This record gives sequence, structure tokens and C-alpha cells, in this order.
Amino acid sequence: AATGCFGVGGSEGESVYVTAAVSAAEPILVQAADGRYRLNIDRGDQAVSGTVGQVLGVIGSDGLKCDNSVYASSVRKTAQPITVQADAAGKIWLVLGIDSAFESASEIYLQSATISAKPI
Repeated sequence: AATGCFGVGGSEGESVYVTAAVSAAEPILVQAADGRYRLNIDRGDQAVSGTVGQVLGVIGSDGLKCDNSVYASSVRKTAQPITVQADAAGKIWLVLGIDSAFESASEIYLQSATISAKPI
């Protein structure tokens, strides 16, 4: 999405956050008290990182037109390593996605992901 454009609830380029989370607990949807469904892990909320998740940036790319007629590739990285204790079987779960304050549809294409893991 282009940066510096108008949008419903905010600019798509600056109001859709790319997130990554790592957890020993399997991420599942649970119904909250307000009736909405959320993940059972604290991956964060929009621009705020969570206890097992980190905001990697926004989907916006400079130099694109506001009509979304052209796409661009971009790279997002963690600002610092995400540390997780694996479960008893040595398993962890990785969640990659977007969290939006933009009040309309957004599409992204995950082209690749590189994960480096080492015992602590």
C-alpha cells in the first residue's frame, strides 16, 4: 500500500501493521467477554507489541500511487530477537500476519520468511 494516502479509519499504508509472534502454546481462537474472537497468545495489538509478539512495521511503501494500481515488495525484520521456551516436546509456533486499524480490506502476499533459531 502507498504511504501518505487517505483511508477509512486511517491510511492503509500507515495503519496496517505487520506482526510476528513465537509461542510454545498453540495459537487458537478464543471468544473474549466482548464476544469478539482473539488469539490465546499476546501477539500485541495494532502498533503495540505483545509479550510473545513484535510489530515489524507497516505495510506501506514510499513512492506508490494511492490508487493501489502497483504493488511493491518490502522487507520487515524484528527489532530484537523474540525469545521463547519450547514446550516439553521441543515445539514452538510461529505466527506471521497483519493487524489493521484501517477499516477496509487489505491484502498482502507473504513471499518468504527466514527464521533463525538457537538454543538458549
